[in-house]
Amino acid sequence: MKKLFVAAALASALAAPAFAAGMDMAALTCKDLLAMSDDEKGIVLFWIDGYVSHKTGNTTVDIDGIKADGAKIGAYCAANTDAKVLEYVEAATNPQ
Repeated sequence: MKKLFVAAALASALAAPAFAAGMDMAALTCKDLLAMSDDEKGIVLFWIDGYVSHKTGNTTVDIDGIKADGAKIGAYCAANTDAKVLEYVEAATNPQ
């Protein structure tokens, strides 16, 4: 667990310059996400996991689940570059 925390902190520190000004996640497009470095994508995926977990009351971190969700988001974004990432996440987590 400690190694995971250190790795996440290191990834955050390396990507910090890109996020220094902040990022409006509601405005993030798939094209924007696909253009990010792997470290930046990882930070976005952790943010998305926290966002969804807060909405659902889930208090666990599932690394394999984050990776699987990242693959789904990546596949969606590759086919829908103009789409908003958070709109896709909302639709995928709130089935009607």
